[in-house]
Amino acid sequence: MTLKVILLGLLVSGIAAAQKVPKGTYNASQYAEAKAEAAKEGKNIAVIYTEIDSSCPKCRFGNETAFKEMRSDYVLVLEDKGSKSETGALPEDIKQKTYVTYKEKGNVIPIITVFAPQTDAVLSGACYKQISADERKWLKNVEQEIASKPAEETPEGRPDSNTEEANRSSATQCDPDGIREWTDTLGRTMKASFVHADDMTATFKLANGKQVDLPLTKLSKESRDAIEECR
Repeated sequence: MTLKVILLGLLVSGIAAAQKVPKGTYNASQYAEAKAEAAKEGKNIAVIYTEIDSSCPKCRFGNETAFKEMRSDYVLVLEDKGSKSETGALPEDIKQKTYVTYKEKGNVIPIITVFAPQTDAVLSGACYKQISADERKWLKNVEQEIASKPAEETPEGRPDSNTEEANRSSATQCDPDGIREWTDTLGRTMKASFVHADDMTATFKLANGKQVDLPLTKLSKESRDAIEECR
């Protein structure tokens, strides 16, 4: 019996060690490098907190699903709770922001937090609970949540007043093909073209072609006035 237990333990250990991390995944300590690549490639960052060598089938399934679904469209950053000596730790401010995911989505590994590389803003997140609930739709839900949030400008990308006026004069705010800035009630900006609006909601088209619906109550007075002129 003892021999069987030992052999079973070796088998489980061997299976766990065989789990692959996608090529190009950054360690937690390499967040700055991941951020630079994400900005260059026009992708968001997906920070995955998990345990690669876990023998738990649920954790391993979550890891494999997250890696498979996100490796092409996101820059991946791995924080491995089982081998932090190898992956290192996230910058403290980024680590603190991942707690939003724990609070809103759950704390069952893998825990995924999506960041905007320009601002380090948390765009969305998920954990094993969402992955296991619907393996086919969990990432679509993440991407819908990302698309619903106005883009935040980086200090480096904020235009000066002369450039802003030139951009506004080059295309009318109501032109479906003319991209301009829209502002929400928190002062955050989004670059998009106006599509249409009703009494409750305005629809915009981002530069990547995605359409975003935003409640008028979340937009600044200036943006609401511009929409009213377009209507």
